[in-house]
Amino acid sequence: MHHDLLRSVIKKQAGSLDKAILEGVMNSVDAGATSVDITINPLRVTITDNGKGFKDAQEIKDFFATFGTPHKEGDATYGRFRMGRGQMFAFGINTWRTGTFKMLVDINKHLGFELEDNLELLPGCDIEIKLYDVLSQQDVHATIRAITNMVKYVAIPVLINGERVSVEIDEKKFPQSTDEAYIYLSSASNGLAIYNLGVYVCTLPTYRFGASGTVVSKQQLDVNFARNEVLGTCKVWKEIKKIVDATGKREVTLRQTLSISEQQNTIFRLITGDIDESQADKIRFIRDVSGKSWTPAEIRNGRFEFYSVAKRGNQFGDMLIQSKKAIVIDEDFAELFECDGSEIFEKYPFKGGMPKFAEISDLTSGIQSTGMILERKQWKPTEKAWNAVVCRMQNKLQERSWDNEIREYVGQYKNRRIDIGTSRTALGWTDGETFIAISREFLKNQRMFIQGVPNLIAFTEVAMLLIHEACHDTDSRENIHSHEFYQAYHDMTQRLLGRLLADAMRYMTPARYARVCKGNVDFESDDEE
Repeated sequence: MHHDLLRSVIKKQAGSLDKAILEGVMNSVDAGATSVDITINPLRVTITDNGKGFKDAQEIKDFFATFGTPHKEGDATYGRFRMGRGQMFAFGINTWRTGTFKMLVDINKHLGFELEDNLELLPGCDIEIKLYDVLSQQDVHATIRAITNMVKYVAIPVLINGERVSVEIDEKKFPQSTDEAYIYLSSASNGLAIYNLGVYVCTLPTYRFGASGTVVSKQQLDVNFARNEVLGTCKVWKEIKKIVDATGKREVTLRQTLSISEQQNTIFRLITGDIDESQADKIRFIRDVSGKSWTPAEIRNGRFEFYSVAKRGNQFGDMLIQSKKAIVIDEDFAELFECDGSEIFEKYPFKGGMPKFAEISDLTSGIQSTGMILERKQWKPTEKAWNAVVCRMQNKLQERSWDNEIREYVGQYKNRRIDIGTSRTALGWTDGETFIAISREFLKNQRMFIQGVPNLIAFTEVAMLLIHEACHDTDSRENIHSHEFYQAYHDMTQRLLGRLLADAMRYMTPARYARVCKGNVDFESDDEE
């Protein structure tokens, strides 16, 4: 190999100092060491082991002076072609002591090495790296953290600055144990860490399998030259992958709530054919601009006329969703479908009946982000009646008869003025403090009575809208619905809806309805007679 090419290989294979030190640790394991002691400070790094070292000058010639000499089958745990030491050469002046020998390497001067013999016998191997670039304290700390993670499951004790950082495998923490690996999987979103016989290789993104966790192989994995990726042809990995993939698939198809990574994995499985559209139809993996997740079935049953794509947090998109005019998908999620956003439900129609695509600009053309509150004299008779119902429901929130659990959810709530307004996009809105407005466009579709009996569906829709707006403690016209908001809305609905409905439906009788519509009732404070 030409010297210039070898120098380039040495420098370019060395990605970081921690990876270079890791190569030293793996060399120690390959040499049969029962422990490795590392020291790291701003000026130098040392790696000391009690392995077999180099026994004579011939071994130094064959395995140190020459790069690329292959290991024989079974004579090394990690090594393949004796190239890894080059990474240590790239970061500083190397002094290696082993047996009666000392080798000095400084590639900034020349690619060769100086060899001394007949020194005092030193068991094992002692490597000192005088760093070309001085480390800051932050660099030292970061390097120690990185190495600690990389050697976490190495089978022998590894110490850094006198403290052991490797751990013994605790099988209780790895529920799945096969001939190939110890496997621990979780629903977290920090990725799947892969360790080759205890040495860190890489972390696969959670979306790849729909699972996070740790895999520590019991057999050697085939990795690339940089040792930071498992080769797809590796037979051991193929067996491990079957278990990880099956677990991830089971999680995304059965769980009601998925993490972002699990949602991404569902899309990945859909486009690769690992799950079909009928399986995906009831998985909540489509995320809208407000952060809420939907199943394809929920989108279909929501009877949205259109769907569109916009950036996360798009206010108009959120308003379109609330008005039921369109479902607006987070564009980062839309890109995962590997097609144009306008083609998602053409390429994946699921069970049919999905909304058709429209550009967000067309859907929001000419609309404002706020509605308009109407004067009382503009209210229609049925709007007056619904106003009275909502006021009754709101007053009910303030009753002292609630048990302690429910007071926890309503104790901080203060009554707001109930208005009727008009909006092309919002069912209701609030400033979070003084008023709640309900759009007449929404009320127009709410029939209060059916054959003289209060309409449960309509009363439920109105009550849920009130609870929704009551959960806003800031201006809903400027507020995107967060996970915390939906949690509060869920909790209040679960605890309050039934009681509000029972009281409101007893309150608004046909006789009262007639009186309210004539304007004879003070609907801000009207009580049961």
